[in-house]
Formats: sequence, structure tokens, C-alpha cells
Amino acid sequence: MYILNVTSLEWLDTSRAYSSAGLGTKWSHIVHVVVPADLYFTNISNAFLSFGDNAKPNNVQHGDAMMADAYAKYSGQISINIMHIPNAPIKFPSDPRGWDMSEDDLLSWAWKQYFNDPKKDPEWLPHLPMVKGAFQCMRAA
Repeated sequence: MYILNVTSLEWLDTSRAYSSAGLGTKWSHIVHVVVPADLYFTNISNAFLSFGDNAKPNNVQHGDAMMADAYAKYSGQISINIMHIPNAPIKFPSDPRGWDMSEDDLLSWAWKQYFNDPKKDPEWLPHLPMVKGAFQCMRAA
């Protein structure tokens, strides 16, 4: 198993959102890449996305690494587990509570900001950076 640390993108600016893990607006991911001993398919691989907390980088989800290992072993192809999609925790200065947000809270707050924005700026929506982050991690692998 190979473990990569990939910085994939910057999302928004610090006046709208920032990482409370000290990354500013950068998204960083831990990527597990498993090449099976019996590699059968050399022109394809599988990838799956999982969560994580950049404020606790040593809190690796071992179950996800084991799942990547099982996928590789039983499919005969390279398996990639991409963690920290979406990148979290994130703080939004517009949140009066000042909470660290991740997963559904992060998505909900960003959509709320989008709907309240008179310009309907699509940059608020984290789904596009989530896809870009995953794509950059697959390229790195």
C-alpha cells in the first residue's frame, strides 16, 4: 500500500470559508493506493471517497484502508481510497455560531449561502471542488 498526501485545490477565499485545521483555503487529502500482488487489470482501477478530519491527521480510518486492500485483492485491479472529501473541518465567517463544519453541515451551510447570495455564485457549492479534489487525487495515484 502506498500512502499519498495530496493538496488538490483552493476553495473560496478566507472571507467566505477556511480550514480550521490551519490549511487556509487549501484542500488536502490522504490517499491510499493498493496494487494487488496479482494485478490482472492494468488499464482500469477503482476509487472510492471517504471522510476524514484534517484537524486530526493521525486519525486515519483504518477500515477504509482495509477496504481498499480487499477491493484490490478481489478485483485484480489497483484500488484507491481518497479521504477528506469534502475537506473538513471548515469554518464559515458568516456562521454566527463559529462552528467547525464537516460533511452534511458543511454542505448545508454552503447551499444556504448560495441561496442567500443575490448573485447565486456557484463557487459557494462544494460539490464541484469535491469532484475536482477526487479527480486530482486519482491523477496523483
